[in-house]
Amino acid sequence: MVKKLTFNSGAPPARYGGKASSVLDIDLRDGNREAILGGLDLGFSGAGLLAEGPLWGRCLLPGLLQKSYLDVVADFEPSPPSPSSGAARPR
Repeated sequence: MVKKLTFNSGAPPARYGGKASSVLDIDLRDGNREAILGGLDLGFSGAGLLAEGPLWGRCLLPGLLQKSYLDVVADFEPSPPSPSSGAARPR
C-alpha cells in the first residue's frame, strides 16, 4: 500500500512550512486497475489478507486485514500467586 516513506529530521523542506521539527512524508501507490488480485501473509508475528482491484468505473478496491498473534496473547494474563491467596509460604 505504501510506495515511499521519507523522514526529514531537523529542518524539513519549505513546502512543510520550514519549521524546526521533523516530517514523515508517506506516498501511497496507485491501485491495480487491470484485475482483482489478492494475497495471504502468514508469519511468526501474525497473519494478513490483501485484496485490490477495480470495482466499477474509476472506483478501486483496496483492502487489507491484519491480525497480530500478540493480540491473542495479551488477552491471557496469568497472575502470580500472592501471599493473601492462601498459598503456603516457606518459613
